[in-house]
Amino acid sequence: MSDSTLSTDSHPIQEDTPARSRNLGRWYVVQTLAGHEKKVQAALQGMLTSTQFQDRLFEVLIPVDESIEVRKGVKTKSSKKRYPGYVFVRCLLDEEVWVAIRRTPSVSGFSGSTQRDSLPSPLPEREVEALLGELSLPAPDGLVPGNAVRMLQGPFADFIGSVVEVNQDRVKVALNVFGRETLVEAPADQVDRA
Repeated sequence: MSDSTLSTDSHPIQEDTPARSRNLGRWYVVQTLAGHEKKVQAALQGMLTSTQFQDRLFEVLIPVDESIEVRKGVKTKSSKKRYPGYVFVRCLLDEEVWVAIRRTPSVSGFSGSTQRDSLPSPLPEREVEALLGELSLPAPDGLVPGNAVRMLQGPFADFIGSVVEVNQDRVKVALNVFGRETLVEAPADQVDRA
């Protein structure tokens, strides 16, 4: 899900292009009022379909870390905003789009603007690839809450425990250490199904 064609040019003004392709536009960071990220996302997604902006606004994203936890024997799915107060927008930014986004309710501005009335800088290509790459990582095979796993490395090597939570490439495992349940967090490649 990475965008390898995003440009790292420092000047964000781009020409108007009618095609809606994953390779169009650059990513910008929009600052929101605390707790208003979803409200801003909904408003900007409404602009995605408007005829006025459909050829310049392409995607609105709130990075979220999702995890599955087992509490009292019940699996629950939870999500936490990775960057509270920020929404990521992929667009062809020109003066009209910039003004429309800034006037969206609950938007306080763009991150990367050096002056109040200047267009912001896009996110560097490397940062976008890292961000989108992290968001698209699948949960490792067999690492599902409740499954038995063996620790492969570290001070708990060869201990067997139960998966409690999976967070992209990290796993929380409940181990029995000296007769007490101990939660251990480790990289997913350091555990294997028992």
